[in-house]
Amino acid sequence: MVIKEGYKILYRYRKFLYSLSFVYEDYKIVRYRKDRWVGRPKKCGPLAVFNTKLDVNNFLIDSYNNYNDIKVYRVKYIPSKIDYLYDHINKRFCLPPGTCLAEKIYLLEDING
Repeated sequence: MVIKEGYKILYRYRKFLYSLSFVYEDYKIVRYRKDRWVGRPKKCGPLAVFNTKLDVNNFLIDSYNNYNDIKVYRVKYIPSKIDYLYDHINKRFCLPPGTCLAEKIYLLEDING
């Protein structure tokens, strides 16, 4: 099994960590916990991570004005064999530069401090 490292952008809501799409989309909610592997929900596509901190910064600069509740974690992940993201009607999404797709993600450290 191949394990890689990357970065995950999460949204903090009431002391819990969620994928950023939790805020804007009415799809499956993925809740993350430190020191535990988190897998993709059943009947859902892979989880997204970024390859480098620069990829994260570029995405945040282009997409978000308010960073108060956003956390960035260094993670390890198991790469997905699926090479695209999709919504509940199977539309494929264009991925931001530096996006990697994962079956499972393990939070290592909050790099925001």
